[in-house]
Amino acid sequence: MQDEKPSLAIPLGSVDWGSLRRQEPISNRWGFDRGQPIDRYYIENFLARHADSIRGHCLELMNPDYTHGFGKERITQADVLDINPRNPQATIVGDLLDFATLSPGTYDCIILTQTLQVLFQPGLALRHCYSALRPGGVMLVTVPCFCRYSPHPVDYWRFTASSLSRLIEENTDGINLEIASHGNLIASMGFLQGMASAEFRPEELDLQDDRFPIVATAKLRKPQAL
Repeated sequence: MQDEKPSLAIPLGSVDWGSLRRQEPISNRWGFDRGQPIDRYYIENFLARHADSIRGHCLELMNPDYTHGFGKERITQADVLDINPRNPQATIVGDLLDFATLSPGTYDCIILTQTLQVLFQPGLALRHCYSALRPGGVMLVTVPCFCRYSPHPVDYWRFTASSLSRLIEENTDGINLEIASHGNLIASMGFLQGMASAEFRPEELDLQDDRFPIVATAKLRKPQAL
C-alpha cells in the first residue's frame, strides 16, 4: 500500500528473538501476575482522563472498582450488574441483552469496559445502556482491538475504532461521541506475551500508532432533554 512506511533494513534471518522465541506467553494471565496488564494501562488512563464524568448514580459490570476508584466522592450510588447470581457485589442480576434488566433514564454514568466482545449482540447491549442513561449522562466504553482469545466467557469479537464508532452510531443518537484507539507495535507484542506495563518505558506505551491498536475507547454523552 502506498501509505505504508518502508521496512527497516534488517537482513533476512538476522532477527534475534531472544526470550520471545517461544510457543507459550510469558504470562498466561494477560500480565496480571506480573503487575498491570498493558490493556489496563490504556483503559485506566482513558477513565482517568474522563474521571469528572464518573459521578452521581453509576453502573459498572461485575464490580464497582472503577466507579469508586475514579469517581471517588462524586458517587452518590453505585450499581453493579452481573448475569451471575453468585456475585456478592451484584446489585442487579440480569442480562445486558435483555431490555428489562436496566430501568430507562436511571444513570449519570455507565462504565462498560472490555464487555462488548463477549456479547454476541453488542449493538443491542449499547442500545439498552443508552436507554438507561439520564439526559446528560455519559457512557464510557472500551473494547479490545488486539487480544488473545479467551473461552471463559465465550469471546466473540474484536473491534477497531471505526467499527466501534459505527456500532455506537447505529444504536444511539450518535452525537456527542468521542472515539480513540490506543497502542503501538511494541506494546502489542508485549501484551500478547502477557508482559506488564511497568516493564516498558512510558514513552513506549504512550506512542500511538493506528496500525497496531490494542484498545479502542468511546465517550458518549446523552443530550440534555429539551
